[in-house]
Amino acid sequence: MSVESLVIIFIALAAGSLVKGISGLGLPLTAIPVMAGYMEVDRAVAIMVLPGVILNFWLLWTYRAHAVRIANLPAVTVVAVLSVALGAWVLSEAPETYLLIFLCLWLGLYLLRVLLKLWVDLPLGKNRLTQFIAVSAAGLVQGSIGMAGPILAPYLHSLDLKQPQYVFAVS
Repeated sequence: MSVESLVIIFIALAAGSLVKGISGLGLPLTAIPVMAGYMEVDRAVAIMVLPGVILNFWLLWTYRAHAVRIANLPAVTVVAVLSVALGAWVLSEAPETYLLIFLCLWLGLYLLRVLLKLWVDLPLGKNRLTQFIAVSAAGLVQGSIGMAGPILAPYLHSLDLKQPQYVFAVS
């Protein structure tokens, strides 16, 4: 890999980290597509695991005074872990072309939604079934392409959290 490629990847990681530090989302959304331009998608997702975990723990610690009580946390955690494991299996088994197409479509639809301000209103945000569907889908997408923000963000917005609580919950 050339020095120029490494510099671009580093800048993408720095920009994504800045956005994540402000909003709770953004590191994978910024860094993975950039890195996927220089390496395989599965490698880009794997590289993002450690920075993502470190930054999430840092944000959890920083925003710990704004901790949000999450209903059904043990069950939600089990569903999330199983969904991420299934997504990781998809990442390891799916052809690179399919992963790139899914990554491009996923990011494109998310950006289109943001640009057109098409927000999904989830009136049942506090409903247990909605919670498990959101966590399952987010885990599957997180495991397969490394970015669950476009699923988690609308769900967490439906809970009417304040900004510090939102950052804590998404972390």
